This record gives sequence, structure tokens and C-alpha cells, in this order.
Amino acid sequence: MIWTFKIRSCLGFSEELNKELLSLYTQHCKEIRAILSNMAMGLPEYHDLEWRFDVQLASRAILQQADPQLVLRLHLKDGEKSSVHTLQTDPVNLSHMTSVLESALAEIKTQHCRRILRNIK
Repeated sequence: MIWTFKIRSCLGFSEELNKELLSLYTQHCKEIRAILSNMAMGLPEYHDLEWRFDVQLASRAILQQADPQLVLRLHLKDGEKSSVHTLQTDPVNLSHMTSVLESALAEIKTQHCRRILRNIK
């Protein structure tokens, strides 16, 4: 396996010690992965999203204005516990957040990230 060669070369130990570490790792690989998966952070999961588009057209001081705002209510679940987060933003910032999230999704679909995720699981 290529990744075992890379790991052995970057550890800096003697060849005999590297072989011993590799044999121990291959013997206990499933146990190590189980322990690491139990140590993973439990993140809340998406449950629901409510949104509202508000526009302030005028005020007492300024008779003609257009101030759009988006109000988002995000419902999350963490096991049996649920939480609600209210967020408010303007359309420009929402567009920027959308583009950043889309680029993150594109990054996670690359071969490099898939290879890393495959080895983590």
C-alpha cells in the first residue's frame, strides 16, 4: 500500500521499528477506528429552516428607501435535544455565504478529499 510507505517514511524511526508499528496497526486497525469514531464530536443535525423576506420601504426620517433583510430560523436536533437559531442577513451577504458553501461542497467532492475521508472511515 502506498499510504503505508508514506507513513513509514515520515515517522523517522528505524526500519525495524516502522515494520513493528505497521504490523501492530494492521492487527488493531478495526479497534483503533472504532475508538476514534467514538471520540468524534457529536454535531447537531439539520431539522428545518423557516425564512422570511422583510423590506423596509420608508421611515419617518427617510421617505424613500429600500432596506431588504432575510430572517432565517434554523431548527437543529442533537439527539433528543432540539434548538432554534434565528439569523438575520441582507441579500448580498447571503449570496456570499452561498458561494462559499458551494465552493466547500465542490472541494469535498475532489479526489483528494474523498481519499482522505475513505481512510478516516
